[in-house]
Amino acid sequence: MLGCSNAPPACGQPGAACALEPTPACFSYPAGPYGIHEDQTLESFEYADCDGERVALDQLVSQAELVLVNVGAGWCAPCIEETQTMEAEIFRRFCGRGLRVVQVLFEDRDLEPASSVFCQTWRDRYGLTFPVLRDPLFTTQRLFEDAATQTPLNLLIDRNGVIVHREVGTAAEGLIEVIDALLPP
Repeated sequence: MLGCSNAPPACGQPGAACALEPTPACFSYPAGPYGIHEDQTLESFEYADCDGERVALDQLVSQAELVLVNVGAGWCAPCIEETQTMEAEIFRRFCGRGLRVVQVLFEDRDLEPASSVFCQTWRDRYGLTFPVLRDPLFTTQRLFEDAATQTPLNLLIDRNGVIVHREVGTAAEGLIEVIDALLPP
């Protein structure tokens, strides 16, 4: 059965084939210990998307060669800059090669917790078709080095849940090249 060996199912043309599917019942997310640095396994998380549906990291990992986890906020200029190009330049470009993307928003433009209305407006403004999740309690703060976080945070997670690349605090200019090098042709 596809997905049972932590190998992603084949993904054809961008579009429906790159849509998020349910986690295969036989998939097992790696056990800890967990960490937040490269070469450590990232603990799975689960948040509601803009429409209230629950999405978990293990669901994405079960379908991917590589997962981009992007954590940001509506007030963050580099987050906005990244988001403006993330759909076309990252997700659509690489989803056929096994990349899945998830964006987690913790605050809106006014430094308030990310609401479903803000999330929907953000998703629609930037034409995002990958999951955009809300973290109104900012529990993803644990993924940052310290309380004085800099956003955005970009983590590339392999199909074994291991962080293979980490960037924090700037719009990821070299991220496309890193993703291209980590994915199979």
